[in-house]
Amino acid sequence: MYRTNFGIGHSMKDLLDAHIPPGGRLGRGHKGLYDTINNSLHFQLGLALASLGVITSLVAQHMYSLPAYAFIAQDFTTQAALYTHHQYIAGFIMTGAFAHGAIFFIRDYNPEQNEDNVLARMLDHKEAIISHLSWASLFLGFHTLGLYVHNDVMLAFGTPEKQILIEPIFAQWIQSAHGPGDFLVHHAIALGLHTTTLILVKGALDARGSKLMPDKKDFGYSFPCDGPGRGGTCDISAWDAFYLAVFWMLNTIGWVTFYWHWKHITLWQGNVSQFNESSTYLMGWLRDYLWLNSSQLINGYNPFGMNSLSVWAWMFLFGHLVWATGFMFLISWRGYWQELIETLAWAHERTPLANLIRWRDKPVALSIVQARLVGLAHFSVGYIFTYAAFLIASTSGKFG
Repeated sequence: MYRTNFGIGHSMKDLLDAHIPPGGRLGRGHKGLYDTINNSLHFQLGLALASLGVITSLVAQHMYSLPAYAFIAQDFTTQAALYTHHQYIAGFIMTGAFAHGAIFFIRDYNPEQNEDNVLARMLDHKEAIISHLSWASLFLGFHTLGLYVHNDVMLAFGTPEKQILIEPIFAQWIQSAHGPGDFLVHHAIALGLHTTTLILVKGALDARGSKLMPDKKDFGYSFPCDGPGRGGTCDISAWDAFYLAVFWMLNTIGWVTFYWHWKHITLWQGNVSQFNESSTYLMGWLRDYLWLNSSQLINGYNPFGMNSLSVWAWMFLFGHLVWATGFMFLISWRGYWQELIETLAWAHERTPLANLIRWRDKPVALSIVQARLVGLAHFSVGYIFTYAAFLIASTSGKFG
């Protein structure tokens, strides 16, 4: 089928051009895709990242469930660290795929070259795609959170028997170890995945323009608010969609790793009933997973000295510091920082010795777009450092 060095078979261009759905109901199929992909590095990078992201997530799953090395099967801290490490990487790579897809639509997409093919039809039907994803995300969000909150209220009123506990009937055909807690958390993860996808897909499909801002593609990948002229155009660039989606991605990977870790430490300890009983309401997660397993970190150093976990205890605190610093950039009025810098510049110029050092350009506050990048970097790095310290200390503290 595929042409090799010997000139036998079809070229990729022939295959794509011939790939037209029967009856022509879906337009011109893949016609024009060969040249479009070949002439866009962002399209190629997007496809490569999408593939690599999925593969990385599969690696996370299989490194512990089908260990290639005998050692991994015996070392629970290694299993936990490798799983979490690969899931975070998968999350970043997959969001990157959508980011470069959006840049492709802004910089490299040619409507004439792709007339009525799969790309053009996807853009034509973007409202249907986005509204369906919205509906799925809202359905999952309201139902999952509603069940968790209902169960929390029942526990708070001292009537745990009134919880709504749904047995995963179909999942139990495959794995009988699954119960109502697993059922709920899988739907929470589905909520995170669908909402992340919704934000990224909307950002990419609206990157060329929308009814609010038809000429969006002329402004590039990231731009600040376009003034009050259009009724307000804040937060509608493709970069803003990526920025928001990364928070949802980190949130989702958090749910995935929390679930994996808690389920496994109870399994390894022969105490899986704790997970089954406490995972059906939110306070159970906060108390019996996060708080209970923080005790090793809290005792990393104390008045009686320190132990082998002290480095993780300090990393836990440092991670929180980096994470919290992110909010200084994320939740701030740009003008406030500009005026603060002007005050500092005034003080600098009037201070002996300090005023010997001058700058060529007057220092200015970061733009909103720049501050979001810096804030997002702090938030992500701090979050990952904090959870890494918790994960390693809580696992190695129990299993060595």
